[in-house]
Amino acid sequence: MNKIITIFLALIIAISIAIVIILMFLFPKKNYIIRKTWAKFIKKLCFYKIEVKGEFDNNARMIILNHRSMLDIIALEDVYPKDLAWIAKKQIEEIFFFGNIIKLPKMISIDRENARDFIRVINEAKDRLESNRNISMFPEGTRNDGYELLRFKKGASMLATKLDVVVQPVIIIGSKEILDSKKLSIHLGKKLTIIPLKPLQANELDNARDLMQEAINEYFKENK
Repeated sequence: MNKIITIFLALIIAISIAIVIILMFLFPKKNYIIRKTWAKFIKKLCFYKIEVKGEFDNNARMIILNHRSMLDIIALEDVYPKDLAWIAKKQIEEIFFFGNIIKLPKMISIDRENARDFIRVINEAKDRLESNRNISMFPEGTRNDGYELLRFKKGASMLATKLDVVVQPVIIIGSKEILDSKKLSIHLGKKLTIIPLKPLQANELDNARDLMQEAINEYFKENK
């Protein structure tokens, strides 16, 4: 029965993404509102709750997060108070039709196999900041099965240094327990916790992984 519900919900989510793409094409100036509304729809569809423990810093122009599920993006879009420009791998943008979820809202794709592509990423990130959007990315570079953070890629630190921005690390707990996109598994009615941490200057990002890991460990220690 759970498998049937999961397949049904996965189909609804896929259809909803297609609808979001069409709406963003028709109403490009409303893409932020469309994404925000969609994120709240997914929350109702999967009957999960979001608890935010802490505050998002108004001075931070870049967000870095741990990454375990597609739901990480959806949940942050739901609660974050500003328009986000996500940095995503180029392969997502190249997916037929669904790649428009990157192109239409002017997210930033990156070709990890081409070091020179980083110059374009910096220029596009500057453009998004000038348009009053904040940059968001996953420094682990891929989804993680557990809560022991992977080694951070250099891209986040390099980008923050080039942009000279304040960076706020954010921890997300419980996303994969709700939506495991690798195993195509959805569990209804759970809680997802988002923990904004103390903002860091660009030159402090070498400590970001340790600080985020400490926050994760502390959360599980308090919630045994």
